[in-house]
Amino acid sequence: MQIVSQAFTARANSIASDLRSTLRVSAAGSGQEAFPEKQWEAIWDTGATASVISRSIVDHLQFKPVSMQRVKTA
Repeated sequence: MQIVSQAFTARANSIASDLRSTLRVSAAGSGQEAFPEKQWEAIWDTGATASVISRSIVDHLQFKPVSMQRVKTA
């Protein structure tokens, strides 16, 4: 499995509440099973309490929940 990470620079005229970039994602497989890569728009929250991904990515990659946690914030 190859994991590729890359830094990016975002510029704004004022304080940005989020950063946006292009993200390519594919599900991991075993053996010769192929999972095609798909491109998404990523929104990086600059003050996140928790990280989330959209329902469309969850559905596309057929992710299953591992656990759930109630989160509270101010």
